[in-house]
Amino acid sequence: MAKAVTHSKIHSDFAEALARLIDGKPNNQELAQKAKEGKLRINVSSVALESGRSRTLIALEKTKYPEIRRAILAVAGKGKGPESRSNAKSANYREMINELELQNRLLASHVAALTEQRDRLLAELRNAAARSKKVTSIR
Repeated sequence: MAKAVTHSKIHSDFAEALARLIDGKPNNQELAQKAKEGKLRINVSSVALESGRSRTLIALEKTKYPEIRRAILAVAGKGKGPESRSNAKSANYREMINELELQNRLLASHVAALTEQRDRLLAELRNAAARSKKVTSIR
C-alpha cells in the first residue's frame, strides 16, 4: 500500500528544490549538467524535476502550493508586476497596436481625401468632354 504524503512534505520538497536551483547545486543529474554549462533555468518544470514531484502540482494558478509557485515565478522573472517580461512584451505590443491604429486612421483620411479629389477631377473631365462635343468645327 502507498504511503500517504503530507502537504508539508511536498511543500518542503519543492522549497528545498528551489533553494538548490537558486544556489546552482541541483541534485538531479540533468539539471546539474545544465548548471555546469550555465544553461540552468529556474522554472516550474525544473523545480518539479529537482523535487521529484509532478509539475502539475505547482504549474496551475489554482495550485495547493501558491507560495511556492509565486516564488518560482518571481525567481524566473515572470512575476506579476511592471518588471515582468510578459508584461513588458504586452506593453510593447499595445504601444505598437496604438501606433498602427493611428497610422491606419491617418491613411484612411488620406485615402478619403484622394477619393474626393479623384471624383472632382472625373466630374471636371466629363464636363470638359461634354463641352467639346458641343463645339462644331468651322470650315
